Amino acid sequence: MESDCLKMDRVADMFGQVDLGQQDAPDGGAPTRTSTAATLPDDSPAGLVARWAVLIAEYEAFQDALRIGVQQPHWPGVRQYISMLHAEARQTERLAAGAFEDEPEKRRGEMRLAVTTLAAKEGMWRVIKTCRGVMALDRRFPKPLPSLTVVAAAAAGPPQEGTPERTKWVLASQQRRRRMYDVSADSGSRTEGMFVNAVVDNGRSWMRVLTTTNAQLLVEMAENGWEWGLAEGEDDEEQGDDALADISDMSLVILALGLIEAAHANCVRGAYPRIYILLTRMDETVEDDGTASQEEVEKKKQECAEIARYLGKVRRGLTARAARLPPDIDDCRLQIEIHSARDPRTTAQPPPDLQVALQRLLPDLSNRLTPTLNIDTSILITLTSDITNSSVEVKDWHPWQRVDEITREAKRPGGVLRSLMEDALRGRRLVCTREAAQAFRVMVYDMAQPSEQERARVLLGEGDKAGADRQTLVNRYRELSAYPDAIPDDLMLPVVVETRPWGLDTIMSVSGLQSRDATPTLAQPPRPSPALPAVASTIANEMNDTHPTLSVFFYGWAMCYTTITTNLAARNRITRLLERHRTSSAEKDPLIWVCRTARSLNATNPRDGRKENLKCGKRGPRLRKCNGAAPSQQASRQA
Repeated sequence: MESDCLKMDRVADMFGQVDLGQQDAPDGGAPTRTSTAATLPDDSPAGLVARWAVLIAEYEAFQDALRIGVQQPHWPGVRQYISMLHAEARQTERLAAGAFEDEPEKRRGEMRLAVTTLAAKEGMWRVIKTCRGVMALDRRFPKPLPSLTVVAAAAAGPPQEGTPERTKWVLASQQRRRRMYDVSADSGSRTEGMFVNAVVDNGRSWMRVLTTTNAQLLVEMAENGWEWGLAEGEDDEEQGDDALADISDMSLVILALGLIEAAHANCVRGAYPRIYILLTRMDETVEDDGTASQEEVEKKKQECAEIARYLGKVRRGLTARAARLPPDIDDCRLQIEIHSARDPRTTAQPPPDLQVALQRLLPDLSNRLTPTLNIDTSILITLTSDITNSSVEVKDWHPWQRVDEITREAKRPGGVLRSLMEDALRGRRLVCTREAAQAFRVMVYDMAQPSEQERARVLLGEGDKAGADRQTLVNRYRELSAYPDAIPDDLMLPVVVETRPWGLDTIMSVSGLQSRDATPTLAQPPRPSPALPAVASTIANEMNDTHPTLSVFFYGWAMCYTTITTNLAARNRITRLLERHRTSSAEKDPLIWVCRTARSLNATNPRDGRKENLKCGKRGPRLRKCNGAAPSQQASRQA
């Protein structure tokens, strides 16, 4: 029997997928096909370089459109994918510059690889441009873990055939093989989720593009004992999971079943995402263009007929497997579609005007920033920090996190401040909860530098800045920053502090007041009073978090304000709990804008404060360690 490892290697080799960053195995020809009327692409080294430039420029235009239209600078997967494209383009540029000219065989191999790689990336982009509402590229979704009984059955070895234990063992072996298929081709490492090329339709659809050819599939079918020559309809009596019984070890089936498991475990607002698998190089029919002999045409027709029969079995089996899952929150079943090269879904052409295509790719308005922004403590700290606003010298007592922040800021001075201002804050009313402001004050006046304490007074309009007008505060903030040009004239200072406490009691009191179809959008006027969906009370109880975290996120949710934060973990946790407990897909998520770069305070040297307190005979609570962490580290965690 073929070992799992050898089978995994065979599956990975046979299934040449374009994973938006993974190499497509070359077969000596471009993976895309053109009609006789179409112009063939320029596959010369110079032509490849020019095509790479066009492809990268269009992706960068998409990134710019996201920044302007959605006001989120780091859309999932886009920046990483563009970096990968640049790396691939540099390989082609080396070939165009004459690399491997003294090794003709190696150069031919590298050229074939360059042609197939670029054609695959172009094909992927063409498919993406036919979609709407792109939410992510290169995304992995976790699958549910197998039950303990299934794992135990797999580890016990093969029981006697014909027994219930044998059935459990076979099921466990299949699950283990499906998990082994999840291997990252670029690093060889085991992964924890199923890969999809793009999440589209505002999160409601997953798209996976595969470049398996007819020849590759026919070889794999032969290796798995495919019954050739059956007449059309002879195996139609195999219904349900029986249709997959004799092809369960084939790579397409393994992949599709894994995607079904992942979709079942990763609902979108309680609804199953629809799965599209596009086989861009696989034909179920043959087109006679008159250049091949009659014998060759007949042979291709027979091959395509076998492939069509195989894909028919796969589709029937997957439909039956998906039907075994319980319906989603809207009482709908999971849907999975497989489209070959000539299907309309695969051959659809994007709009000829790039700007029209890019506009369609933008997610809907619910992901935008609202006119009033709810500011988290972490953002207040970032705006106050000396690291954000000036050049800070690394000290020997600085913790490694602060050294890393100082080093990164030195590489791009003022970058974090400019990004926050331009992408989110400027021109919008800024508010924060009482709990967020109090946590901010404690950290600033406990450990911050004098310059940071002055910025804090400016941001909140407190102390000697109380009652100052907006322009006075903006001017003073500029004076306290080494990057005054990064601070716009329309920055709405001070940040208004909510007077009402937003603890767990308040959250419970307003939960259930929001209608199920309440949709926070830019067009919606501010709410006269806070309201949350009923599921919010369950989420708040399960989070059991500190007052600043709960108050910030649930206040923004209740008021339909976008919350600005660096706390990605809290955002993800709320999303997971909402998916677990929601009662309708109409219940809307809170609007959360995550700044990917956090900054801490340039805190004073704790050793200096400790020496001063010891001289005075003090052991104040500010200098004690809390849970084994220094005060500055504890404050960073609270932020």
